Amino acid sequence: MLAIKNLSKTFYGQPVLDNISLSIGAGEVVGLIGRSGAGKSTLARCLTGLETAESGKVFLDHHAVVPGQGCGRQHIQYLWQDPRQSLSPYLTAENAVLETLNGFKIGPVATRRDRAQQLLASLDLTMDVCARRPHALSGGAMPARCTCPRSVCRTENAHIG
Repeated sequence: MLAIKNLSKTFYGQPVLDNISLSIGAGEVVGLIGRSGAGKSTLARCLTGLETAESGKVFLDHHAVVPGQGCGRQHIQYLWQDPRQSLSPYLTAENAVLETLNGFKIGPVATRRDRAQQLLASLDLTMDVCARRPHALSGGAMPARCTCPRSVCRTENAHIG
């Protein structure tokens, strides 16, 4: 479960998030709807540590976390609206997933490549596609299907996007 308690954020003295509280249960999918500038992306960026809230707390499974650090960094993942922003131009799709597995030390070293291939195969990506770099991937769906496995390497994640 992800819980947000009294989160506030201002830009240039103007409140963007004002004392926001929200609870999202395990397995629950929540969409935030609002006009442009209402703070939807700012909330997502605060939850993932890309922005810093002035006040408030974030809890994951009833434990306080610091967004973008430690447990919060590992378990709360941002899914970019433009997935090409999160893919390194130097890494293949497979190596991008492997980078996440290695960076967070997920699973035994000997099984990480197999895990990366399983995650990509679960999205019907062929080994040929997995061996390509982002510029060689076609269509809007390909980058998205290559970034999703990076965020779901751990099953207990909260996915923010």
